[in-house]
Amino acid sequence: MERFDKVLSLKDHCIPCGARCCKISKSIGSPILSEDEKENITKFLKEKNKGKPDCFKRIEVGNECYYIIKEKDKNCYLLNSKHHCTIQEVKPLDCLAYPVKAIFEGKNISLIMDKECPALNFLSPGFIEQAKRMAIKSIERFSPQIYNHWLKKNVDWINQSAKKIERLNLTM
Repeated sequence: MERFDKVLSLKDHCIPCGARCCKISKSIGSPILSEDEKENITKFLKEKNKGKPDCFKRIEVGNECYYIIKEKDKNCYLLNSKHHCTIQEVKPLDCLAYPVKAIFEGKNISLIMDKECPALNFLSPGFIEQAKRMAIKSIERFSPQIYNHWLKKNVDWINQSAKKIERLNLTM
């Protein structure tokens, strides 16, 4: 998998905000994970001797599925007590793309941004372009049925504080 974690890191801005996007709540929700991402994170945690292999929840929709990360004290299970991501090296695409998210609009994809993210004023044009690419890669892994199920159940900021930044004619 192509990695952009050096370019796509808001770590300097997330630590002061307390990693707001990693607080599992009705407004933020868990990132959507593919089977490959779940396995990659599990392998990473075992190699780093950090355990936590049971931090995922499998969601089935028809004959398809996706995974979300469980919460611990209303935080992402993989966030430590200092509000640092313990899987920074293998972050899911959905986390890498934040605060940008791709959404289905009919047969097209639109890109939106969480306008409540405290790091917005610090995002470079290069960061935004890389985040858009990650958001598109993230959405392309799932059928519209699966992705929209996850959005409806887990990501309320899309309805409350999203700002459309681009509409793409990428027919799925």
